Amino acid sequence: MQLVSINPYTEEINGTFEGIGIDRCEAAVSRARAALPSWQRLTVVERLRFLKEIIDQLERRKPDWARLITSEMGKPIRQARSEIDKCLQ
Repeated sequence: MQLVSINPYTEEINGTFEGIGIDRCEAAVSRARAALPSWQRLTVVERLRFLKEIIDQLERRKPDWARLITSEMGKPIRQARSEIDKCLQ
């Protein structure tokens, strides 16, 4: 299935993407379920290291994510940055 991302403000096509389909979706859910026991065995400190890395990545790529939010949702860039900041809190 072909998916199309359209900027709702400009109505320009951002890009087209192939949907992952039910088989790939179910496989991803299965992998997530299989990973859960190992995640549960991690200490709080170990889990925090993973979460800190996610935060660092989000902060480093904040301009990229803000532009993506703006192009896909039609939001002003200021609001897009604000949404990212909320995620970082």
